[in-house]
Amino acid sequence: MPTALRLCPERQISVTAAGVPFMHEPSMKSAFETVSQTREDSQLATDKANDTD
Repeated sequence: MPTALRLCPERQISVTAAGVPFMHEPSMKSAFETVSQTREDSQLATDKANDTD
């Protein structure tokens, strides 16, 4: 269940329902893996690239 956020008018930042600044909550990072295949001289090569925020 996502954390309910609200704006703290005094601090002008997003805070959780408990009043903790949202920037102190666990990270909401994302990670992507891109896979591509290349065929050259009847050989199939697979390349992987990772992109993490």
